[in-house]
Amino acid sequence: MISIIKEIYKKLSHMKCNRFIKYEQEEVFMRIINLFKRVICLTAFLTCFSTLSEAQVMSDYTAYPPSVLSDTPSNLMLMIDNSGSMADLQYVYDPATDPYCYDSSYDNTASYTGLFEEDEVYQWQSGSGTFGLKGTTISSACVHTTSYLCVDIAAGLVTTFEASGKFLNWLSASRMDVLKHILTGGKYDAVNGYIEAESRGCMGRRHIKAVPGTNITFGVRGYVNDPNDLLQLSTGGNTVIEIFDGSFDPTPCQLAATLIDSSQGQFKGAVDDCLALGKLDDGTKEKIKGERATFNHTIHGCYKQRKGDAIPVGTITSIKISCEKVYDTTLPGDIQSYEPSYICSDRRKACTNTDPQYICDEDADCPVGETCEATGLSGFLGECYVEANSKANNWSKNGTCEEDQMQAFCDSLQLPQVIDPTLSTEDLNEQLYLPAFLIDSGLFAQAGLPIDQFPVKLDVSSAPTGLVDEFQNSIRFGVMKF
Repeated sequence: MISIIKEIYKKLSHMKCNRFIKYEQEEVFMRIINLFKRVICLTAFLTCFSTLSEAQVMSDYTAYPPSVLSDTPSNLMLMIDNSGSMADLQYVYDPATDPYCYDSSYDNTASYTGLFEEDEVYQWQSGSGTFGLKGTTISSACVHTTSYLCVDIAAGLVTTFEASGKFLNWLSASRMDVLKHILTGGKYDAVNGYIEAESRGCMGRRHIKAVPGTNITFGVRGYVNDPNDLLQLSTGGNTVIEIFDGSFDPTPCQLAATLIDSSQGQFKGAVDDCLALGKLDDGTKEKIKGERATFNHTIHGCYKQRKGDAIPVGTITSIKISCEKVYDTTLPGDIQSYEPSYICSDRRKACTNTDPQYICDEDADCPVGETCEATGLSGFLGECYVEANSKANNWSKNGTCEEDQMQAFCDSLQLPQVIDPTLSTEDLNEQLYLPAFLIDSGLFAQAGLPIDQFPVKLDVSSAPTGLVDEFQNSIRFGVMKF
């Protein structure tokens, strides 16, 4: 190629032209020669590189994933939902017949899959803290007896708890429990030899279940992960069955839940019926009035906050007045999370060596010789309330304390962490903690405190198995992460 260009240049150089044109021609052709030299070198390099590439096989140097040399394809792709809704109970209420967070639909002729064998009978074993096999026959000498359940109560304690596996599955199985039971047999604790059920109850609170023909009520909830969480909400964990020695009427509580955004008067009437307080001492009438009013105003205030509105100052003032009625009989530090007046609580500090302990901000608030010490806990509106030795009712001079604590309380009653994608927009409006909080409070007001609780742990002699074990030699999983 270069020789051809030189020949062209040679012939052109013999052309008749002036000196300036000759020098210009010479410069142009030298540039052309240099350009062709570069093209020829680049072509030679690419040709050499191409020859080397054709001689190599990429699979000799790479593999996906690394170190796996076989190309065995998967024959099963397993997609599992692990959202928060999987911790909800599997067998729940029928919206057409049962209220929110409440279920009384057990049918002994139906099938309920779960960790327990449906046709077996189990009994609570207090020594090991587990449910163990009893046989196939339910005892008939209990105070509360059906063909599938036996609960005996003496001196305010549960002395016998027997039930069929079918009933226990209906009562306590979560969606994740059923999934694990089918695939692997359940969550197995190899050290202690039991299968553990897991759930979050109803929106972190209790899912209430009733059995027709008995005067007891069951509350099913998840383990409370943080003992300092005064709202006692659960995001999941070992399922706990609580037994209440009394009945629960969900109708007024459900009505109150549907009237949250209605007029104050309508809502108040439904709340009063829901919080029947039938199990509490009749001598605490002022406290009862205060609790009902406090609960009424609190729910309304939090509902407005949920809708994006500011909590009315008048609502906070009404709650403070109601709290003072509660304080006449119960100190802020003694108010429990299940009481309707929980917004009035405070557990930050307490005076030492006093029974009951008085709340305090400094040593001067305590009787002579006592000190004000931190409890490591926290409260809500009670943090803004100071009770001196004279028992005078005083509220904090900090103008934002009440507003801040009311906001903190309402924030704790918001939507759960994970929303079930199958729920409609209308369902989402109902899937707030507010209705669950209301119904949970109604349960304690009507049936009193639970007389006993039973972690759902199934005693087994060997590790459980499921479909994965049965077909372990036939399936090859394909795994995808979303």
